[in-house]
Amino acid sequence: MAILIVGKHRTLDEWKNAFAEFDSGISIYHFEEEYPKEEITYAISWNHPEGYFNRLTNLQVIASLGAGVDHILKDTSIPDYIKITRIVDDKLTTDMADFVLLCCLNYTRNTHLYFKQQQYAKWKQYSYSSPNQLQVGVLGYGELGKAVSQKLVSNGFKVRALANSSKENEPIPVYVKDELTDFMQDLDILVCLLPLTEQTKGFLNRNLFQLANKAFYLVNVARGAHLVENDLLEALQNEQILGAHLDVFTEEPIPEKHPFWSLPKISISPHVASQTSPSSVTQQLYENYVRMQKNQELINLVDRNKAY
Repeated sequence: MAILIVGKHRTLDEWKNAFAEFDSGISIYHFEEEYPKEEITYAISWNHPEGYFNRLTNLQVIASLGAGVDHILKDTSIPDYIKITRIVDDKLTTDMADFVLLCCLNYTRNTHLYFKQQQYAKWKQYSYSSPNQLQVGVLGYGELGKAVSQKLVSNGFKVRALANSSKENEPIPVYVKDELTDFMQDLDILVCLLPLTEQTKGFLNRNLFQLANKAFYLVNVARGAHLVENDLLEALQNEQILGAHLDVFTEEPIPEKHPFWSLPKISISPHVASQTSPSSVTQQLYENYVRMQKNQELINLVDRNKAY
């Protein structure tokens, strides 16, 4: 049995060193080097080439390197018997919450505008709002959505969330899909943290934007496919949306001539809201590797029907 790393985020040595803390005898290979395909039973993956896993006849588990698994599930050639897991990591969760707070504070204090003004030696001051004057709506109330909501509340923002199912005894108001119109009322900032499923693709679209009764600021840190880009451009032009911070895109990196680059109302970051570190996630990856060998139930197992 052996582990295969399919992705370019970290070097093979980093992964070997991280796994060595638990078992120095594990055989670990990188997909860009020669390796014994028949030995691979466990793959750790991020954005694998479509159809790649078909060559691994003894593969049992594919572990996503992040909380999302859409990059795996979009490959419909993966056999049903192969189990898929995702990462649930305190560091990833904390990093995401910090990043969303940063985006909201940047908008609140207009620092995103000042950064752009600096390029032109322009001196212009803007009035600003305090967090307790602003209503934030969080799309998605899973592990990340709860952490982001808590972080925003602890920093003074008023927060409500939209969940897939009703929640009781939550510290903030939680709406369900049938209450989407009410959820969108009086928002100042909308944060997307939805999982990417067939139901949520293109969720950030013209119809959603038109439900809002006032213009708002958009933060998308989930997946690029949640956003209908042309609808955002139209909403910005019509001033239905005041601006946006986009960390994720349908095509990454986005092309040099993409209109988002040149729009002053859009801030761009290169998919850095939270990044997986081998040192913080290897323990759970190793635990599942051991569980796989013992034919035990895996932690953070993905339901393919739900896509998370």
